[in-house]
Amino acid sequence: MSRGCSYWIQRLLMVAWLLSWKKWLSAIDIGAAAAAPNVKPQGNISKVEDAQNYHIYYGQTFKVIKNGIDGKSYLLIQ
Repeated sequence: MSRGCSYWIQRLLMVAWLLSWKKWLSAIDIGAAAAAPNVKPQGNISKVEDAQNYHIYYGQTFKVIKNGIDGKSYLLIQ
């Protein structure tokens, strides 16, 4: 009987220890998020509507993305 009781006490202590670590780690994450500055994107940001300006051409070992606005092409090799 004492062995079974000891087993459950060990498990209870293990759960309490894990919960304390979880609380401690979440406190660190909250502090890091509060300390992080707001990052604002710089430069041109694409929108979903911009997708119509790009055309994708596939080959067996490559892919070409062509910009319909200025005609520039980008070759992607797999």
